[in-house]
Amino acid sequence: MFGQDGQRGSLMVTEDFLLWGAVLCLGFIAGVAIYFERASFRRSKGLSASHGFGRRSRPHQPKSGN
Repeated sequence: MFGQDGQRGSLMVTEDFLLWGAVLCLGFIAGVAIYFERASFRRSKGLSASHGFGRRSRPHQPKSGN
């Protein structure tokens, strides 16, 4: 009777441990992604206006005078 409760309790502790481990890992990954996004924004701040992720501005062609 008590043996089953002990096994069930340790299983819950293991599941809780894995759940919190997964939550902490995802939080860490999100934090690293935000850190590098902010670092790249600071680095490109002086170069040109940001157009967002994956977008490219059209090349500027000089106008020829007629």
